[in-house]
Amino acid sequence: MEIKPIAFFKTRKKQSYEAARQGSCDTSDEIGELHFLSQQQFDQALEGIEGFSHLWLIYQFHQNTNWKPKVLPPRGSDKKVGVFATRSPYRPNGLGLSCVELVERSGLILKVKNFDLLDETPIFDVKPYLSYADSFPSARMGWLEAIEKQKFEVKFSDAAKEQLEFLKSQGLLELENFLVQQLSFEPLNSKKKRVQILSDQEAVLAYRTWRAQFQIQETQIEIQNLFSGYSQQDLNQLEDTYQDKALHRLFQSQFFIE
Repeated sequence: MEIKPIAFFKTRKKQSYEAARQGSCDTSDEIGELHFLSQQQFDQALEGIEGFSHLWLIYQFHQNTNWKPKVLPPRGSDKKVGVFATRSPYRPNGLGLSCVELVERSGLILKVKNFDLLDETPIFDVKPYLSYADSFPSARMGWLEAIEKQKFEVKFSDAAKEQLEFLKSQGLLELENFLVQQLSFEPLNSKKKRVQILSDQEAVLAYRTWRAQFQIQETQIEIQNLFSGYSQQDLNQLEDTYQDKALHRLFQSQFFIE
């Protein structure tokens, strides 16, 4: 059987670490878009879809080129489990399945929110979500059941909020969502995330060239402050691999960091 994309997904999320672990867990306010191919009669195929609040998307994990029979879950056990017992993208046929919330339709474009897809994801099919047929509240979650009970509440200090809002105003829109996603479960697991442990209760999490220092207080995590991952010597060098040193310098001058 040959299958071809019917649409491509558009979002500012481009790297796997920026995507939510599940669409319903997406804490960002971003609206993603499905752009359907033109001259394929898809305008007719979309008729009536506006009446549904949620949609199933069948798509390709286009950034993966191989599959693995056993994978290490992104949270929970440090022991590998079978890929069919996970939602890992490393699958034999590289197919993904996500439920998203439909915001509106505009011709051949569907705008959705609460998603876990990346930019340029090929979409193979769209189906309406039916609550009477697709929801099973009493379903068991296997090895995930105990882990879901270990979720941390992530909060930001006043200083971190101010820093975060400044970075958002400068176009760094995914940082907040990333921090919440990464710290809600196993915040000190350095095997699965770029975290530097300072003590039993304090650590630093890396996001690209940025750093967030946080403190654990029982079942809560407070992000205390954000800072640059560059040293002053790094910032003084002309080489700018990630094209972001100007923002780091602006951030330091804004918050009087030497």
